[in-house]
Amino acid sequence: MQNQALSYWVEQVTAATIEFNDQLIKEKGKEFAKLLGMHENEMQFSNRWIQKFKKRNQLHIYRFHGEAGSVSTESLPEE
Repeated sequence: MQNQALSYWVEQVTAATIEFNDQLIKEKGKEFAKLLGMHENEMQFSNRWIQKFKKRNQLHIYRFHGEAGSVSTESLPEE
């Protein structure tokens, strides 16, 4: 359930052409886990987890430089 919610959020962020990175996906995953009543020890948001999540969802994170590389997390949609 948590992975489905996170996948949906990523789709929404991608559709809105908002840049995101691994750390932001991990943080949002933790938020969804908490909202779903999961304990912190139930989910490990490791680098291995993020790589598998990105592979399952066919995500590629690109690094932007300059003005395009500065996105405010306040501009991200709340889900």
